[in-house]
Amino acid sequence: MMRKMTTHFLTVCFAALALAACNEPKQDGAAQGDAATQQETTNTTTNKSEATNAEEVIDRKPGEYDRRAKERMDQQKEEISATEENITSPYRYLITTERFSHFGDLLKASTLSKHVHGAGVTVLAPRNDVMDKYPGWKNLLKGGDVAAIDAFVSAYVVNEIFGYKEMTSRQNLINHTGEPLKITDRGGYEIAGASISTEEISTRNGKVLVMNDLYEAP
Repeated sequence: MMRKMTTHFLTVCFAALALAACNEPKQDGAAQGDAATQQETTNTTTNKSEATNAEEVIDRKPGEYDRRAKERMDQQKEEISATEENITSPYRYLITTERFSHFGDLLKASTLSKHVHGAGVTVLAPRNDVMDKYPGWKNLLKGGDVAAIDAFVSAYVVNEIFGYKEMTSRQNLINHTGEPLKITDRGGYEIAGASISTEEISTRNGKVLVMNDLYEAP
């Protein structure tokens, strides 16, 4: 009887050990499954986050490009507008171009502004650095003597449109005051003894030739 009980007890113990051994792999598998699920969830979340960030970048770049493109287009329009305004006429060019601003100020103060703007003329315009050699222009402007300003400006306005190259066939020009201006070639053209640049600006209603010196001081 005692032997049967011992045998039965040992059988139960072996059965318990076997059951425990079977349960352990199942628990590890469950744990591994949970870990895999958690990793998959993490990867999915990361991928979604990266996808969202990528979408935001994609969405932002075109908008940023459009904004910058619009700014460039607006700037180009302003530059084109300014250029078109400048070349409307000799008058418009001279009063809006910085390097001719001294002569432009005298032109605005004169009674010749409409004539220079609309009559189809050529202006023999001295640059600012040339005008600065003759500070009398400042006194002329400050004094407000319109007749004196008109006389100075008229000396540099010719009532026809011509270019630098056309001076090869000319011996003189007649300015707005009716005074003849002799043309000479000394390795470079001079008008009434004053050097003239080869630069010329064509506007829609006349030309501007650039003087390197004055032939009549203010």
